Amino acid sequence: MVDWLKSILGGGVGVAAVAGAFKLLEIWQAHKLGNSRKRQKSTDDQVEVNSGRIDDLCAGMRSIMRSRIKQLAREYLAKNEIPLDDRQDLVDIHNCYQTLGGDLGTYIEKIMKIPVKKGEI
Repeated sequence: MVDWLKSILGGGVGVAAVAGAFKLLEIWQAHKLGNSRKRQKSTDDQVEVNSGRIDDLCAGMRSIMRSRIKQLAREYLAKNEIPLDDRQDLVDIHNCYQTLGGDLGTYIEKIMKIPVKKGEI
């Protein structure tokens, strides 16, 4: 997998882990207070806030992936050749991008039609 993608996804996982840790801390504190109504309201509010944050992170990831797919596709289409591993990386990134609701299938279709760089087969 592309190193930059590992870094981005690793950072996203770190953010999710920290957010999860804070959520657990808040639940524990609410439980410690013993006020179930307050705990339920706090939990519901926090779930709503976290849901919004997750949506924002996904939108950011979609934007980064869209930009990278388009950049690499244009570069390799201009050269009219692509290293085999870079083509697979683009397909992998696009699959992740589709999971997040994006679709640049026309770029991937064009990439699949250009020849693999000589010596890369």
